[in-house]
Amino acid sequence: MEFAAQSNDAIYAEWHSPLLDRLFAPIIDMQLDLYRLTHEHRLEHNGGRHQGPCTAWPSPPYRAPIWHLLAQETGAKRFLEVGTGIGYTTALMAEAGGQDAKVDTIELDSTHADITESELERKALSGRVSVLRGDARKIVRTLAQPYDVVFADSGADSDIMPHLRRLTRSGGVSPHIKGLLRVPLIELLAELRATLERGTQDESLVIDRARDRYRQIVKTALETTWNQQAQS
Repeated sequence: MEFAAQSNDAIYAEWHSPLLDRLFAPIIDMQLDLYRLTHEHRLEHNGGRHQGPCTAWPSPPYRAPIWHLLAQETGAKRFLEVGTGIGYTTALMAEAGGQDAKVDTIELDSTHADITESELERKALSGRVSVLRGDARKIVRTLAQPYDVVFADSGADSDIMPHLRRLTRSGGVSPHIKGLLRVPLIELLAELRATLERGTQDESLVIDRARDRYRQIVKTALETTWNQQAQS
């Protein structure tokens, strides 16, 4: 679950990571070290509190596989991310797109941008990523080439959203997919955990069914965004 107080983030990551590993490893590298590092950084800069001037929040781990699945479905290579944090989702996108991936990620906080660049260099992913430093409301206006995937993890205000739609290529992945995936994927993982704990069904079959269902949820959400694009 996404906790209202965000005080159970460590439990949240541990709750989901083993399930996702069983569904998709070794296909994906969840980059979970960057997930944890983001929380550590925010707590340090907020004096041990979750809320404060530092607003770096990583995308929930249950979304980690979607970038690989979207790349498989669409052949995505070019990604645009609004709100880098310290590079958790950025790294997942860069990995999902393969050697030819190009990720442009926009970050206002120079400290976060510095950490992201350092971490991506350590992971040998820096050649696939450009960190665009500054206000997203200004930067998106300067971008022209369409992207295969456009993502705004912290949401997008009315000034930015028209540009994000403009920057999503026809047949690409729009920011709206985030809202379509949240509830179905959380429900899937909760049901999977409960089924495995009961131990009344063949474990390999349970995992196979859950993997197929995860893929179908992503595919259905993608098709929904395509329909929305066609109607707009």
